[in-house]
Amino acid sequence: MSEAADVLWLRVLLCFQSKDTKMQTVTGIAHTLNEKKYTVSRILIAMEKDGLLDRCDERSPKLTEKGQAEMERYAERVRVALNHLLYEGVNIESAKQDAMRWALYNSEDTDRVLRNSDEIYRVKYELRGKKTISGSELFKMFGDGVYTFPFTFYRVKAKNGELVSMADDAFEHPCFLTVRNGIGTIQLHAVSMTGISASTGKMMSGKIQTMKYWDHGEYIGAESRGDVLSFPAAPMKFKNMGANLQQTLDGTLFMKMKCSVGVLHMPEAEAVFTMKIQ
Repeated sequence: MSEAADVLWLRVLLCFQSKDTKMQTVTGIAHTLNEKKYTVSRILIAMEKDGLLDRCDERSPKLTEKGQAEMERYAERVRVALNHLLYEGVNIESAKQDAMRWALYNSEDTDRVLRNSDEIYRVKYELRGKKTISGSELFKMFGDGVYTFPFTFYRVKAKNGELVSMADDAFEHPCFLTVRNGIGTIQLHAVSMTGISASTGKMMSGKIQTMKYWDHGEYIGAESRGDVLSFPAAPMKFKNMGANLQQTLDGTLFMKMKCSVGVLHMPEAEAVFTMKIQ
């Protein structure tokens, strides 16, 4: 089918969201969509052949279980795409048209990213009047999923005017946040880093092997699985910055890290992990 035909097929399918059965007949759908009856009839016949529609009673066609699942899946994809486009400033009419196309043609990976963005927009909107929030409170508001966020490691004290910590180069960017049942866990993937040895002044290479995070007055060891270091998001403190499209949630957490070259060359370093939810 052509793109226009695909979009019309989806518009017909979404007509079955209506609780008014009169709107789900050939006449009702044709009137709603301003389309010819024979065009709608052909689409309904095709849906029946695909096992999406039960037309035993032509005056009251009904979606099959398969059809209902398909309608709900596409309805959700349209909703997410529409919200995203509207948030990005697309006018309502263009957003409605493009949301249909996105729902039909976006990959599952793209749809997942849009769903995550939709979830972030919702949370930020609900928090628009709150200045500060803890990580434990914040991630109870998120739906289950895996999110990616930019982060930066800052020095606790600036050195020679430099604010960013060497630890910032010790991990892949961005970080991953997994939310399950309202509990957030942050994962960082360690990569090789280089730095000047505190004892010899020579350039050394290594990886961050151990990490501790500050929680309730003490440093607690992060979980380590190979090069992946994980720690809970609950101890983080977030500030609500900006407003509307510029609104961000800036989270911080004090950390201590050790590198594989050893404390003789690179002593345990303290840094502030910051994560930005935009």
